[in-house]
Amino acid sequence: MSTRWTRVARGSLAAGFSTFVAAFSHALAGGTAPSVAALSLAIAFSTMICVALAGRGLSYWRIGASVAVSQVFFHTLFSLIATPAAHTVGARPAAHSGHDMAAMFAPTGPAASNGMAITIDVAMVAGHVLAAIATFAAIIWGERAVRGLLAAALLRTTRLASLLLPTPVFAPRAVRLGRVHRIDAPAMLEVLRASLWHRGPPLFA
Repeated sequence: MSTRWTRVARGSLAAGFSTFVAAFSHALAGGTAPSVAALSLAIAFSTMICVALAGRGLSYWRIGASVAVSQVFFHTLFSLIATPAAHTVGARPAAHSGHDMAAMFAPTGPAASNGMAITIDVAMVAGHVLAAIATFAAIIWGERAVRGLLAAALLRTTRLASLLLPTPVFAPRAVRLGRVHRIDAPAMLEVLRASLWHRGPPLFA
């Protein structure tokens, strides 16, 4: 996979997971459930941010920055564009129908009661901080786990292919030795002994 598509895949994964965790933590901390429009805008903008911040390698500060920016954006978006209230008591919200766009983008809950003001309490901050930590850990360890699984799968595939496919057998090549000169040892000894036999002591002057 090329570097460009690796950045797109990593940024999209970070955006999708952080959007899910942020929506869950936002609703769990007491906020209103995000509408379909809010989730769509959150995924679109967070994907652009995460892809832009994603680098070649597994940089901690780039992933942390993308997760932090996404969480702040999620809280703002979920507070402004919340699920509209029902028109009648006990009726289900009608935001999923998609016909009343004004009702879908109308702020409800704390944002509507305080005049579009976004209330940030301790539970909400703690929820988004925990969501950011969970998202950061999942992206870091998740990518390492995926790389490990791919490496293990490639190794097993290579071993299986080596067992199933026939291994080519090559015939051994004949090694040609050079010419060996034979030395006749007895003949050499006879020549040496003859030269020493006729040699006498030196003459005195």
